[in-house]
Amino acid sequence: MRYIFYWLMIVLPIWQDSPLKSSLGSYGYSFVPLLSLVACVPFLLLTMHKRLVRRGTFTDVWWRLLFYLIAINIIADLVWVLTGNSTVLKGEDIMSKSLRGLLTALSIGSYLMIVSYLAKGYDEERVTRPFFHAFVILTVIAIVEYIQLPNALPWAHYSGIFPYNRPRLLTTEASWTTPLIIVYGGVALHYCFKVKNWQAPGFAVIAAITFMIATTVAKSLLVMVIVAVVVALCVLIRHDARWTLLIVPIVLVVAGVPGIFDKMTELFQSDISQYTSTATRTLSNAVAFLYSLIYPFGTGNALYLQLFPDMLERFQGFFGNMGISLNMSEINTYIYSNSDFGMSAKSAVLQYGMYWGIFETFLLLRALWRSGRVLRKDLRSSRTLYIAYILAVISITLFATFDSQYEFFALMGLLDYYRVTAKEAVLSPSAAVRSRHSLLFRRPIRLRPQFPSYER
Repeated sequence: MRYIFYWLMIVLPIWQDSPLKSSLGSYGYSFVPLLSLVACVPFLLLTMHKRLVRRGTFTDVWWRLLFYLIAINIIADLVWVLTGNSTVLKGEDIMSKSLRGLLTALSIGSYLMIVSYLAKGYDEERVTRPFFHAFVILTVIAIVEYIQLPNALPWAHYSGIFPYNRPRLLTTEASWTTPLIIVYGGVALHYCFKVKNWQAPGFAVIAAITFMIATTVAKSLLVMVIVAVVVALCVLIRHDARWTLLIVPIVLVVAGVPGIFDKMTELFQSDISQYTSTATRTLSNAVAFLYSLIYPFGTGNALYLQLFPDMLERFQGFFGNMGISLNMSEINTYIYSNSDFGMSAKSAVLQYGMYWGIFETFLLLRALWRSGRVLRKDLRSSRTLYIAYILAVISITLFATFDSQYEFFALMGLLDYYRVTAKEAVLSPSAAVRSRHSLLFRRPIRLRPQFPSYER
């Protein structure tokens, strides 16, 4: 039963267009936030005698950030009200908005705690297996969806529009598929080639990823493909400089092939002239970063409803002065609408930077850097996983969100597992040598020799 629940917590994040959206709003895009929050209470009661959160893990840092976020919400809302400002912003009561934002952050903390704790009891094969299963499900969905476009899988979409001509898997829009492919595809490759040593299934995973990339029109995924190539080259060259002799000529040849970037260029030109996503992502993210600098301690989960559109209006003319023609209709909706629907930075890191400020954002980024350290120490066994981790961090920095895209936190739970395994190996070398917890730490540990001391 325990493993089934762990399996569900890893696989369920692939569905991001659930029926809960109609009753819970953006909180209900996925089943995982509500499930994590509901399961947290009995989980704590059943395990209250055990240590659930290990110090130094990403889960530990998230809980610390959560406690700070609670404090800054209370202080910011009180100051806002006591200075005579309205308690209703964009049709939202600030107290209610703050509470919902804190519940979202609490759901993330609960998910991380539950996943990290459950994973601790299994070996690496069982911990990574659900990621592989999730990717198999995504592959089947991608094939069926491609055949049924533009009215694909109506039973799986409760807020996504129809007809929809772009592959979006089990999400509401195409751009949301990028983190799913990065996380589950990356871990599936690691599972096949390193954990199970499965060659044929590993190449099948590569073929599935290639199919998803070839059929997509999501600009974020195409950009991440280019980034993935650059990151992979850097990792290979860092591991062995001789890769340079082979890689550089190949890159030069590929770069010279006519039309290699035509698809991406066409998509971007179409988006700039006809759609709003380029303008919205660029301006909202830039303003959100400035927001976190102007309010370095944050303003909580509610006050940005007034302060953020004011800053957007102030900086909107910047692009016009530069002679850049972008479609600003969505930005204008954020500025002049009486609703907060969709109004946010299009980056998880920058959106939460408005909540808790630049200092806490730095702590988050430091935690992400430290989480990857366990993979950097043994690149031979974790090269694919390390590349997936880097791409996932870039995704949540540039375009992904925290609120419903829990695949990122599934990956961070996996890294917490590796980190705890590594610490246990250091603290108990003899047990670590016998353990089959992790392929990353199976090599015998050399102990420092103990020399006898002689007293005169």
